[in-house]
Amino acid sequence: MRDLRRSLAILKEEGIDVESWPQEASHQDAWGDPAGDTKVEYRSPKGRSVVLKLKTAPDAANGILDQYELGPYNLMILGEPSRWRSEFKAWFGTGVVQEVVTHAPCSVLVARPSLDKEGFFICTDGSSRSMQAVRRAAVLAHMMGASITLFSVAPDEAARPAAEEAVANARALLKAMKITVTDTRTAIGDAAEEIIETGSSYRTIVVTDEGRSRLQRIFKGSTASEVVHNARTSVLDVR
Repeated sequence: MRDLRRSLAILKEEGIDVESWPQEASHQDAWGDPAGDTKVEYRSPKGRSVVLKLKTAPDAANGILDQYELGPYNLMILGEPSRWRSEFKAWFGTGVVQEVVTHAPCSVLVARPSLDKEGFFICTDGSSRSMQAVRRAAVLAHMMGASITLFSVAPDEAARPAAEEAVANARALLKAMKITVTDTRTAIGDAAEEIIETGSSYRTIVVTDEGRSRLQRIFKGSTASEVVHNARTSVLDVR
């Protein structure tokens, strides 16, 4: 509860004083433990709500993933772990953040200390899935008043035109949505390495999960998971 109260203090520092809103407390059994889940919901007159929830679960990762099933939610936000392990080890138990990133059905934001940086660095490979990610991330960036840079990587010089077409199509999509793009960039090389190297100077890197299942993420990995693990800034993995 101490950590939950601290979260309220952080919201207040950001200008959201939920403790002045009407509140309602509730309790339900969970995991066969009579302690169960306890939550307090604050609801504003405009219909906005903030929920503090103290969960009972075998471990933190299971508790977080279980909470998704009760939602479900569009986005999970987690702090960076002290260290990462291999994708394979994530299946058998490791840090909370890596386990949630590996198994989460929804988009995940791994937040790192990057508030001194600016802009969304949105990556696309031109696929319909990545274009949907561009659309969703750009709306978020636009609402935050953040600049947008579109980025695509070609494996070799012969594939550069396809990368250029990918960012051009993404820019046209956002123009139709009346969302301004500050810059477009392309690079040649390994996708994860180029995204990490260039994107780490921005506040948030946006990558797409490539449509892999949870088992594929565990045993095969992906460009998105490599970026999430190794970037030096916050990363939004869109699913």
